[in-house]
Amino acid sequence: MPTHLQQLAFCGLFVVLLAPAALAQPSVLSPDNLDALFNEEARIEVNLRGAILRLVAEASRHKEPEFASMVDDLRGIYVRQYRLSSARPGVSGEIRELARSFERDGWETLVRVRDEGEEVFIYLKISGDVIDGLVVMSIDEEDDEATFVTIDGRIDPAQIGRLGSRFHVPELEDYNDG
Repeated sequence: MPTHLQQLAFCGLFVVLLAPAALAQPSVLSPDNLDALFNEEARIEVNLRGAILRLVAEASRHKEPEFASMVDDLRGIYVRQYRLSSARPGVSGEIRELARSFERDGWETLVRVRDEGEEVFIYLKISGDVIDGLVVMSIDEEDDEATFVTIDGRIDPAQIGRLGSRFHVPELEDYNDG
């Protein structure tokens, strides 16, 4: 039978070994969580992080140094687009609940559009005077699309449209600063 000290040591080791995994848990907009809402795989998938994101920055540095500098401050860019007709029953309510969860977690609401057949939610994670993340969720019944965009990292507000244009995210392109 283990002693109390052995039990504490085991618990401590367990916490030390699992803490990084717990911190690395996927966000609510992780591909697995999103895929569970639809009966088909995403039509569009973009996963830019780590070395791939650095490659994008370096490839752009000579011709677009401002863009490259902006990308240097990002940890990841993720895009998923699904056919809305492939959604499981009740997906609109689940997406609205995702939106509420961002608000509960301290994200600022930038845009909330509810129109006939279209809903758009845009949230910002603000830390002091710095934007540290952006999430876009868009449902368009007419175009049969559900689009989810996550930009993780420091974002210059004036550059949001440039990111949208560069990565072909129409929901962000309208914010282009020129």
